[in-house]
Amino acid sequence: MNRRSIVIAATILFAFIMATAAMAADDPFTGTWKLNPAKSKAPGGRLPHPRSTNVIEVKGQTVHLTADESDAEGQALHVEYTALYDGKEYPVKQTPPSNEKYTITVKRIDRRTVEWVEYIGKITIKGQDLLSEDGKTFSRVVNLTDAGGHDLSVVQFFEKQ
Repeated sequence: MNRRSIVIAATILFAFIMATAAMAADDPFTGTWKLNPAKSKAPGGRLPHPRSTNVIEVKGQTVHLTADESDAEGQALHVEYTALYDGKEYPVKQTPPSNEKYTITVKRIDRRTVEWVEYIGKITIKGQDLLSEDGKTFSRVVNLTDAGGHDLSVVQFFEKQ
């Protein structure tokens, strides 16, 4: 190989690496998201997780989420999973650990909408993450009813950091 061929090959390789990196960072859900409790809504004003920071990394069809949050009593929780957007169940790690089997399914509806279902023992929690047009906020809509049929739905409002 002559010098010119090496330079051309190196330039093409560099362009490919840069394009791949740009595509990975291009997903609008990738980033660190912090809950704004003042803009969030819950029955009686009591959020199940009043403090929550989510780090989301999307690579192609794979999403990795790490959440550091507190429960309604102020207990710190760490939640983490890696899943494909294929609607299949994937394990969720929680610290402190849950006594129940904990899994999640995620499905990408479009560039700004992700549907998910959490299974914690016999409890099923369905929701959607809806990204704003400008990509600076997303709303997590959690649809819940109790055994008596009362609406316990929650809307969490996250801001990109």
